[in-house]
Amino acid sequence: MDGAEAPVEWQGGLNLTYRLGPGLVTAGWKVKMDVHTSNIPVTIYNVVAMIQGSEEPDRYVVLGNHRDAWIFGSLDPSSGTASLLELSRVLTQLRNNTGWSPRRSVVLCSWAAEEYGLIGSTEWIEQFGTQLMDRGVVYLNVDMAIEGNVTLRAKSAPLLYDALFQAAAKVPNPNPDEVTAGRPTVYDTWALSMPDSSHPGRPSVLSLGGGSDYLGFQDKYGIPSLDIRYTHGPVSQQYH
Repeated sequence: MDGAEAPVEWQGGLNLTYRLGPGLVTAGWKVKMDVHTSNIPVTIYNVVAMIQGSEEPDRYVVLGNHRDAWIFGSLDPSSGTASLLELSRVLTQLRNNTGWSPRRSVVLCSWAAEEYGLIGSTEWIEQFGTQLMDRGVVYLNVDMAIEGNVTLRAKSAPLLYDALFQAAAKVPNPNPDEVTAGRPTVYDTWALSMPDSSHPGRPSVLSLGGGSDYLGFQDKYGIPSLDIRYTHGPVSQQYH
């Protein structure tokens, strides 16, 4: 690529200077691409289960994770898939052993074809859009449960901030060094690692963008949504 040098924050990891273009450094160069994809329609499948609520069965708390991946997917999405499956197991065991039921109905969703444009969740949301607009309470998304072991990281609608903070303050800190340093909960490490400059003592919460299955819930049907994961420090770990 020719043209002006890209800003420092745009420079990549290869041993070359990244430029903005237009044009190529050497005139007349051509690029040959071998593409090995099959452009054929296929059927995708969402897997959806529900635990009926005891007091407000017609109100839905939806939890979701996609199960397709770019490559091997150990972090994105399989760490989130493992979390969703374990949560499903625990809630089912609790229900079977004690007769417990949630106050509102809990809907557990395994989405297909997220990496192809959020197709699985979008189709499901559009199919049940009227019911979700009337009865959807919240959507909790876990795209990646972990991408590091330093601190919690959250993206959320402001409506859920207080609930998010209260929940994080109830979770014991899994890092014994943090506990020894006087930070006994996940919230304490989060507030230290990602402080909110506008609210001293409080952790920062990122805004939801369009990169995962919460998009349709929040942007199309106005259902408060959040996405959580455990993340790394300044040095990034592997992603997918």
